[in-house]
Amino acid sequence: MTEEEAKAEREEAERLIAQINHLKGQIERALIENRNLQNELVTLVENVYELAQRTAAMDVEVNQSMAYVQKRVKEVDISTSELFALIDDLTNSYFAFKNLSTATKNVTQFTDEYFTKFKFYHELRRISLGYVVGLDAHICSDETMRKKVESIYLQNTEYWLAYASMAVMLWANNEEEAAKRAMTKALSKDYFSSALYFLLVNLRFTRVDAAKKWYLCYLDRVDMENLGDEWQYLLQAYLSGVFGVDKEFHHLIHQCFTDLLTQMESMHPQYGNRVIDKTMVYSNSYIHVTDYEFETLRRHCTEYEELKNLLSQAEKNEVLAMHFRKVWEDRTKPESDLFQRIENILYNLINAYDKEEFKVIKNRRYNEMIITAKGDLNRAQQFFNIEYPVEKMTRSLDNLLFQWAFEENDDRVDISVKKFAISYLKKWIIKGFMQYGETYRREEKEKYEISIDGWLGACDENSYEDTKNELENYYNNNRILDTLKDKFVLIFIGMIFSALVVLAITMFHFNKIPLVIGILLGVVGGFLLWRRIVDMQSILRAKRENGCLLLKTALDELKEWRKLYKAEDAKNSDLVQVFENIES
Repeated sequence: MTEEEAKAEREEAERLIAQINHLKGQIERALIENRNLQNELVTLVENVYELAQRTAAMDVEVNQSMAYVQKRVKEVDISTSELFALIDDLTNSYFAFKNLSTATKNVTQFTDEYFTKFKFYHELRRISLGYVVGLDAHICSDETMRKKVESIYLQNTEYWLAYASMAVMLWANNEEEAAKRAMTKALSKDYFSSALYFLLVNLRFTRVDAAKKWYLCYLDRVDMENLGDEWQYLLQAYLSGVFGVDKEFHHLIHQCFTDLLTQMESMHPQYGNRVIDKTMVYSNSYIHVTDYEFETLRRHCTEYEELKNLLSQAEKNEVLAMHFRKVWEDRTKPESDLFQRIENILYNLINAYDKEEFKVIKNRRYNEMIITAKGDLNRAQQFFNIEYPVEKMTRSLDNLLFQWAFEENDDRVDISVKKFAISYLKKWIIKGFMQYGETYRREEKEKYEISIDGWLGACDENSYEDTKNELENYYNNNRILDTLKDKFVLIFIGMIFSALVVLAITMFHFNKIPLVIGILLGVVGGFLLWRRIVDMQSILRAKRENGCLLLKTALDELKEWRKLYKAEDAKNSDLVQVFENIES
């Protein structure tokens, strides 16, 4: 064998070996792919099994969902009026919540404004009282106090207390001319508050003769038919006995108040009736909204607001009784020390709101009333107009007595003044509250109108069976009308009518396509109309059952309302009893 042949055989052998190796590789790859295919087949079989299980579960879920949807559709079909009523309630709740939110924000805003804008007022009050009674002697020197007051004094503020305090400081330092100028300035800003302030300061330092002179200055300028708010501090001083340091002075004050009360009753013979009327107005407008809600009555009683208002009116008996009982049972004893009593009156006088302050306080109070009235702007405005009349009220003693007796803000009227006013007016207040009870009782009805699905009937809480029969007769008499009013019935009738129109046209202009369309439209419309009429029977039956259930629930709620109302109404006698137990 030649070398070339040997070389050719080697090359052929190498080629064959390479082919064999290539085939082995292909076989191995085929085996691997086969194993992968087997694994994929097993996975696919498992996936198909899992898919079958999930499909079954989905079928159950879909069926349940469809059943729920069908139920909800039927409910809406039965009670669309309830749906609209709920939408209205949601709208009203939204606006009430919006009013509450705005009022809450405004209360915070006006509170911040009060303590920011009138910050120096509060500081001046502390300094003034501290200087007179020596309360702040351990905190700062007289000189420091004087510098702070002087800085406010030199700003030409409109606040009378700055000038009155400066006058006292200058007087204490024997700067007579400067003290007179400051005193004159104080009197020009607020004559009556300044005069009373100087009266009390002189009493505090046992300068009785000077105090008498200031009292006479006060009486010389005051109009008894148009008194100021500061009159209550003079009454507080008299009631606390601070004028007892001098018998003549005490007798003078006593005679003044006695003559004023006698004059008031002689000049206003109908004063008692006015107090009765004012008590009635106050009670009716007093802000209180019951926490009780009766959902079914709210949606189906046309007089629900009257029911709720009547219960709120009756609940006021307990609220007002608690308020006046708390006032009268207040056991705060007057200070045994004469100087301490004078200081307490000075404190009240100094802390009385200035005109600009009072504007902010009124704005804050109005928003607090909105919150109390649960967003009812009309109710809040009514009570606000009573507490802060738009028209300037003549501030005669008769009006002030009523204002003091019914003042809710303890910061504005001292408890001794409140008690005096209440004890003096109690015989008329009793009649006013008794008439208040009689007034709202006349608004109670034996029967109230209930409206369900267009039916309207007057019924009481014990007339369920008779009312139920009326309601069922209403449903039975309106079955055909309710069926014809159904939108699907109207659509299917429209389909049948359209089919008749198409067929009528083909009678004159024959065409196969419109003929087929008309026949199919008529057949489908007729079939769907028949099915809908069948469905409407069950819908109307469910509607009747739902209506009867609503009627029963409404009457049960009416019974509960009546029970609550009677219980609260009985407390009117407790309110009257509070005043009957008061000693004149």
